[in-house]
Amino acid sequence: EQPRSAGGPSGWACREGERAAQAVQMNGTLAEALILGRMDMASLLQADREYREGSKHMYEVITSRHKQLRTAEASGAAGAAWADADALRDYAAAASKIGTRRWVIQGIEWCAETALRHVLNGGAMRLARRNANDASLSLRGIKHTEGETAALEEAFRVDLARRGGRVRLLDVGSCGSLFAPFRSRGIDPTELDLHPQRNAPSVHQCNFLELEITSRGSAPVVLPHDDFPAGRLVSLPEGGFDVVVMSLVLSYVPVPEQRTDMVRKARQLLHPPLQPPHTQPPRAPPAEISPGGLETAPAAAQAGAASAAAAVEAAVAVAGG
Repeated sequence: EQPRSAGGPSGWACREGERAAQAVQMNGTLAEALILGRMDMASLLQADREYREGSKHMYEVITSRHKQLRTAEASGAAGAAWADADALRDYAAAASKIGTRRWVIQGIEWCAETALRHVLNGGAMRLARRNANDASLSLRGIKHTEGETAALEEAFRVDLARRGGRVRLLDVGSCGSLFAPFRSRGIDPTELDLHPQRNAPSVHQCNFLELEITSRGSAPVVLPHDDFPAGRLVSLPEGGFDVVVMSLVLSYVPVPEQRTDMVRKARQLLHPPLQPPHTQPPRAPPAEISPGGLETAPAAAQAGAASAAAAVEAAVAVAGG
């Protein structure tokens, strides 16, 4: 059927050609299918239309949910809004679809690579050495000696080996097992979400704002849940993780005070950097922020080493808010 639009057939063909070019540029799957002959141009354009319509629907679901929560907070009806099962289910389904988008996957890959580089590939050790030198200069007027640096490095290696030489990563607001591909490279993810998807059996149900943080070295507490195979996560130990990731999460929280609480709680769950024995903490501790069965990593209850205080500043992804 020939379109009857401004510009005639040639104008329509030009516009559709531009749209097809944008589609293959943004969607590698469509590009591959077109190149391999599994899809013709008409099918590509139809798939692109469906993709765009799906994106619009996801946007509307998410923004309407945010508006609902903000309105409920302002009117004092937040409890009922957070407990709206239908809204939770729709939002979780939309978030799960977003988790398949290329830009989200690239963000997860960046988080994983940053965590590996910091915890296992020298970043944390460099931070510990720099902090030790800063502290020594501040307290004694001299740099850390070679012997002291060697002792610090050995303490770091021993501690890393004690907890299995792995990255203990907490994924808050997980759209699925997005960090699973990095297990073979040394990441042990613990995943939680307010409303996990049924196709993500390893994701624990948890309201992070209500998560209890228990004493360092204590065991996580998970209760059975009829709808979520991984169970309901009730508590985690202080300092039990090297990295906390919040990707597309803080934008979901309707008020600044709750976002502040989430960031503060994430910092509590991070193990502090290793300190030389003769110093006080070399850098000022984080300023208090004003209000505005579980399968974790091996030895998650043991004191970790020079973990990712710096990496989490980078790897706590706060995309979208």
